[in-house]
Amino acid sequence: MSMAFDPANDFETVVDQLEPVMLTWPDATVTSIERALRRTGFTGEGRAVGRRVVEAGVIQGDVIWHLPASEVPCQPPLGSVITDSQDVAWTVLMVEHQAAGRRWRCHARNLTIAHGLDRLIQVQVMRSKKGPHGESKRDWQTSYSRLAARIQPESVQPEVRNDALGAEVSHIVYLAEDLELGPRHRIVDLAGTSYVVLKTIRSERIGELMQVWVREQAEG
Repeated sequence: MSMAFDPANDFETVVDQLEPVMLTWPDATVTSIERALRRTGFTGEGRAVGRRVVEAGVIQGDVIWHLPASEVPCQPPLGSVITDSQDVAWTVLMVEHQAAGRRWRCHARNLTIAHGLDRLIQVQVMRSKKGPHGESKRDWQTSYSRLAARIQPESVQPEVRNDALGAEVSHIVYLAEDLELGPRHRIVDLAGTSYVVLKTIRSERIGELMQVWVREQAEG
């Protein structure tokens, strides 16, 4: 009686299904992996929760990555990022050592899909420079471009506003990565609408989003 073929266990036999990826560790160290195996972690059945679809702890935008221990000798920490050949980033949420220690099974999530980050934005920082007659001029320089984001009208309840800043908030911008932003930064969407950064709230858990509280900037 022949045993069922399991490509995740018979890692070396699925050469045509393997792909190169980059593994970015929390300390920003990058490891190149030549033989990673991707398996979809979502079957298409589940219940809708807001913009997400949940099924047994797996949501739309989740996959399973199998990484060979021969190329990744140490366990990837939670929060590591796997970047595939299409430059899509997957955040590692859970790791198991399987196949007698020959591979790491990583449950990873594409935060852009999972959280409905359907807008592209730029982050700009204000710089001061001298004009031709010595006058001070304001100039905006791009710090980050083409970041996936979700921009939604302000919906923070009054009791959550524990400072005067809350009353100025017009929108909340959600980002997949934590950025160092302050009052000299602004966010600009593809339509050219600008938002002044008022406050940031970093993600508290892996797989969650950074919040940027902003005020829409008047033209001119």
